Amino acid sequence: CCRSHPLAARAWGSGRPELLWRGPFRPVPACFRRRSVVQQCTNSLAAGIATTGRGIGMQEDFEGNPLSGYTIVEPIYCSGDAFMGDTTMSSGNLTLIQKGYANGLAVMEWAKKNFPGELASFVVMGFSAGSLGTMAWSTTLLSEFKYKKAAVILDSYAGIFPDGTQGPTITGWGGCRTRLMPFNLKIKCLSHAVTVQDKLKEAMKLNPNVTFASIQSKVDHAQLWFYQGMAQSWGMLTDMMITGPQFYAKANALFRDLLEDFPNYRLYLVDGDQHCFTSEPYFSTASTAGKEIPTPEDVPTLREWLGRVLGEGFAGVPGVECAGPEAPNGDSSSTYCDEALLH
Repeated sequence: CCRSHPLAARAWGSGRPELLWRGPFRPVPACFRRRSVVQQCTNSLAAGIATTGRGIGMQEDFEGNPLSGYTIVEPIYCSGDAFMGDTTMSSGNLTLIQKGYANGLAVMEWAKKNFPGELASFVVMGFSAGSLGTMAWSTTLLSEFKYKKAAVILDSYAGIFPDGTQGPTITGWGGCRTRLMPFNLKIKCLSHAVTVQDKLKEAMKLNPNVTFASIQSKVDHAQLWFYQGMAQSWGMLTDMMITGPQFYAKANALFRDLLEDFPNYRLYLVDGDQHCFTSEPYFSTASTAGKEIPTPEDVPTLREWLGRVLGEGFAGVPGVECAGPEAPNGDSSSTYCDEALLH
C-alpha cells in the first residue's frame, strides 16, 4: 500500500456472523502533493500497523460494550489517500505509491471469501481519516456483503475542508478512475469538484434502510488542525485563521443538511476537542458532556447510544444527541447546540 510493501489488513475477533469493517487513522490523515505534507506522510507498512489501535477502545472488554462480539477486519492505512488512491506522488527525491483503493479492494475480497454467508450484523466504521474512507467505500461494501442489518459509523471526521480543496485532492489521488466513482460522480470528479460528502450522500440514498451515524466532538482539535494545514498548503490565508467556534459552525451546517435530506442519518455530539472515541479508552466513558464526564440526565452515554444505533437502527434513536444551551448556529462559543439541529 506504500512504496514496495504488499497489500495488508488485520483481522481479529470471535468468528461469529457479526462483521465490523474498520478504517483506521494516521497522524497526517491525507497525503497530497504539497511538500510540507508529503514530508510527514507514512513511508512504511510498520508505521501503518502501529496506528491500528489494536486492543483499546471498542475492543476492550468492558460492561456494555456493543461491539465486543464482532469480528473486526481493518485495512492497514499507509497510503494517505483515504483508500481512494491509484497513483504515485513525488516531492524532491521522495516518491510515495498511493494504492489505497487496491488495498481496500483486496481486503474486501478477502472478507467476502471468509464471510460468504448472511451476516447477522454488518458495521462499516471509520475513525479519523478512516471516516473519509468509510464515506468513499460505503456504497461498495453495502452492496457486496449479505446481511440482516447494517450500519455505517463515522467517528471523528466530518470531512470539512477549505472550499475548493477536496475535488483537486481526490482527483490527484487518481480517485476518479476507480470503481468507487459511478458515472455521474466521475464527471464531477474529473472536473475537480467531487467531495467525500457526495459519496456519503450516494450511499445513504441507495441504502435507505441502513443507519448512518456520526460521532463528533464540537471542536475536534485534529480536524481543526488539518483544516488549517490544508488552508496553509493552498495559500488560503483567511481559512488558516479559522477559530474553533467557526469550525463548529461549519460542522453544524454540514450536519443540518444531512439530517434534513436523509431520515436514516443520526448524530452524537460531544463537548470538547477529543479526536476519536471508538479507538480510545474514552469509548467507555464519553457522553455528550465530554470524554470523561458523566452523562446528563436521560441522555445515553456514547456506548449506550451506539448500542441502540446498532440494535434498533435509526428508528430507535433521536436525530441528534447534544448537551448545552440551544442557540443559533454561529454563536460565539463552541459549547452550544445548534437550535436548527434539534428542531
